[in-house]
Amino acid sequence: MIDWEARCAAAGAVLACDSVTCQNAPDDSAAAACSAMGEALA
Repeated sequence: MIDWEARCAAAGAVLACDSVTCQNAPDDSAAAACSAMGEALA
């Protein structure tokens, strides 16, 4: 994911927030990060 963020930045993209990475079902921390990402995008 970090490589993807770097490639996006190199292409001129501005990300609304840090990416969220989780595998399978998100734990409480990842779920909170997903909620924060949704708020940043809304």
